[in-house]
Amino acid sequence: MEVVVNLHRAPKHLYPNVDLTKAVITLIDMGTKVLPPFTEPSQQYAARILKDRGVQLRLGLAVKEVTESDVLLSYGSRVPAKLVIWAGGLKAAALSGSLGIKPGHGGRIDVQPDLTVAGYPGGMR
Repeated sequence: MEVVVNLHRAPKHLYPNVDLTKAVITLIDMGTKVLPPFTEPSQQYAARILKDRGVQLRLGLAVKEVTESDVLLSYGSRVPAKLVIWAGGLKAAALSGSLGIKPGHGGRIDVQPDLTVAGYPGGMR
């Protein structure tokens, strides 16, 4: 699980074209706990802080599909979404090795600031 930024507290100049008062943050995770490697009190604290900051927790669910307008969950319901930030997975899929992409720390694929992979500036084709 990654750190979630509460957009309601973000400086308005960072998102000039977004009405932050209408932003809804939903954290979806297959795990049933926030920060599972940590102690139970730390997990409960993190979950409480996220909820207090307006983050909707949807735990124990998998994302099946992301479309232009929503996120389809494993049990069939949809979460409306105009922006999806994917932070899932602990290591790169085996396919990345067959493409000649060297894994970074923890087996992840390192990306540039624009989210491209070094050596593939136009993306994979």
